Amino acid sequence: MHIPLSLVFGALVALCLGSPTPPLDHHTRAWITYDNIDANANTQARALLKFIQSQFGWHYLSGQQDIDSFKWVQSQIGKTPAILGNDFINYSPAAVQNGASGTDVDTAISNDKAGGINTFCWHWIAPANLGKDG
Repeated sequence: MHIPLSLVFGALVALCLGSPTPPLDHHTRAWITYDNIDANANTQARALLKFIQSQFGWHYLSGQQDIDSFKWVQSQIGKTPAILGNDFINYSPAAVQNGASGTDVDTAISNDKAGGINTFCWHWIAPANLGKDG
């Protein structure tokens, strides 16, 4: 018995793909939940989560990891990134002992007042004897 190759191929495709899944209705967004993971989230956190979820499928939220890159985008592209990344690295005692001065908290407060979204990371600074002989 000879089975045409096209029939075999069609059967394999049907087995692999299964029945088609209906596309998500991005207009109603009924599939997005606005429930928070943390029941104790404050009003601002709830509003931020709702805003981010409302952008899904419609817009990208862009950001920069430091204020210099953030300002570069503003001056060269003419747009303000939605997200500003900040770092606690210069608040570490070892960094302060070596002359660093953290400004990211103040920068984040200013960005928040301007309606921006902030994120923080903490790159741990090297030990206190960094750059010293011995």
